[in-house]
Amino acid sequence: MLYVGIDVAKNKHEFTVLDGTGKQVLKTITFTNRKQGFELLHNTLKQLAQDCLIAMEDTGHYTLNLLKCLHEKAYQVYTYNPLLIKEFTKSLSLRKTKTDKKDARVIALKLVTDPNRELFKHDDKQEKLKILTRHVSRLKRHQTDWKVQYTKCLDILFPDCHQAVTKHSGYSYELLKAFPAPEKMIEAGFEKLMDIKRLTVKHAQDILELASNTIGTTSPAREFELLQIIGLSLGWHKTADLVKEAIQSIPYALTKVKLFHSDRGKEFDNALIDEMLEAFSITRSLSQAGCPYDNAVAESTYRSFKLEFINQENFRSLEELTLKTKHYVHWWNHHRIHSTLNYQTPMTKRAII
Repeated sequence: MLYVGIDVAKNKHEFTVLDGTGKQVLKTITFTNRKQGFELLHNTLKQLAQDCLIAMEDTGHYTLNLLKCLHEKAYQVYTYNPLLIKEFTKSLSLRKTKTDKKDARVIALKLVTDPNRELFKHDDKQEKLKILTRHVSRLKRHQTDWKVQYTKCLDILFPDCHQAVTKHSGYSYELLKAFPAPEKMIEAGFEKLMDIKRLTVKHAQDILELASNTIGTTSPAREFELLQIIGLSLGWHKTADLVKEAIQSIPYALTKVKLFHSDRGKEFDNALIDEMLEAFSITRSLSQAGCPYDNAVAESTYRSFKLEFINQENFRSLEELTLKTKHYVHWWNHHRIHSTLNYQTPMTKRAII
């Protein structure tokens, strides 16, 4: 049985091989963090014609690709916490100066002398579970942070809101997306509030009464912040319903729409959108996988939109943003000439066609 120690780094790794007595069988070899480097490691160990146990420090994501390769080659791999290797190094009374060659040998020697090595045997399934649990933990932390910001923002805008509705509920989010300030709720009135799904008559009545007497402080900036928090963290994502709503907002009969082009996002490519397009005899067009040119026109339009409009304006409220956007779209279609249309406006080009 041979014992292999690998010192892992970002771009290259070093390994050495010891026998059961701790004697060095193979001088330290450097290999790259690439497929060719992994093949060099495997072929070198294969030439030794003995079973090999391999050890390395658990240094995070730098080890993952190497571990995957070693498991595919059916090696038994052991991963040690770097602190354990550090303490083991001290026990050997080695100099504190770091050298890769020494580190690879120390890791291999740890494996040779460790009576409890089986406790550190690397489990690929356990690694996958670790990745998923850490990701879930990060998502929960982000969600918690956003909810704290949401509560803070709502306490400033409408501190009485929780007396009428639960702060964290689907209909509360829908209410605040539609009317992000008490004044907007009062302006909307009872009938429009009742359009919010699952909002009861009592909810609407209580909201209007509380909104009329609130001490909340409103501002366009605070409203924008609230909408962003709800949109980013509390469930307002690009969905088929959102796409359907956008299509239905087109200010003329949908039967006049001939083509609907989009990328392959699931908010576009799904049964709900298919049914709607079929109902109005609209031809579907999906960008080809790996063919970004399909979306080049849209991307060019977005760039012009940002340069000519967004970066040149200041918006004091969402209503102002909406109004100015409509004006810009009208100007874009009726007055702005486009080189790709032979220096004509889109409406002029359409009339010619």
